[in-house]
Amino acid sequence: MKRALIVEDEPDFARIVKRILEPEGFTVHWSESAEDGWQVLQSQACDLAILDWNLPGMSGIDLCRRIRSDTRFQSLPVALLTVRNLPEQQVQGLKESGADLYLTKPIKPGEFLARIQSLVGFLER
Repeated sequence: MKRALIVEDEPDFARIVKRILEPEGFTVHWSESAEDGWQVLQSQACDLAILDWNLPGMSGIDLCRRIRSDTRFQSLPVALLTVRNLPEQQVQGLKESGADLYLTKPIKPGEFLARIQSLVGFLER
């Protein structure tokens, strides 16, 4: 079983993502803050991280930078998930964070899954 970390401060949205990923073979851990998400990464192996840009305290952008600066996690697939949907925001998000994928809310479950599958390459069908 694969492990996914979702760092999302909106509980309802985190539950939606969890319901999409669990049938695809993921055990999902949800954190409401970047600091908590960072602690989870320190203590548990994860195969995927999905980070909201807008988080209390440290942003998802800053958390992704932190992940990328740590050699233990440089190959961890990271997706940014945000309401910021302007093209320049998408470029900024990818360039500033080092994320592998940029997804905008609201999500369409089929498209979300296809993009995650493309990113990680191991979701079972």
